[in-house]
Amino acid sequence: MFDDLSDLYQQVILDHSKSPRNFHKLEQANFTAKGHNPLCGDNVTLYLVVEDDVIKEISFQGSGCAISKASASILTDSLKGKSKADVSALFDKVHEMITTGKSDSEMGKLAVFAGVH
Repeated sequence: MFDDLSDLYQQVILDHSKSPRNFHKLEQANFTAKGHNPLCGDNVTLYLVVEDDVIKEISFQGSGCAISKASASILTDSLKGKSKADVSALFDKVHEMITTGKSDSEMGKLAVFAGVH
C-alpha cells in the first residue's frame, strides 16, 4: 500500500510541477502574498481576486523546486471558489493531515501529502 501512495505522490507532484495550474500573474488581483524560503531559494507570489469573502480567481508565479511549484499549483486549484471559512477549515484539515498522517476522503489530491513530515 505504501508503494501505491508513493507512486501517487510522485505522479501528482510531477504532473503539477511540469504543468502547473494557474501559473500566471493576475493583473486584477486585490490581494497578494509573497513567500520566500531562504534555505532553498523558493520564491512564490500568490495573486487573489476576492469578492464577497470568496476567492473568485487565484494564481501564482515564482521559482523553486518541483515540490514548491506543485504545492502552489495544487493550492490554487484547491482554493478557487472557496470562502474564507472554507479556506480556514481546509487549512485545519491539511495541518492535521501533515502533522498526524491522517486524512479523510474530502482531501482529494491533497491526500498525497498525508504522512509527509
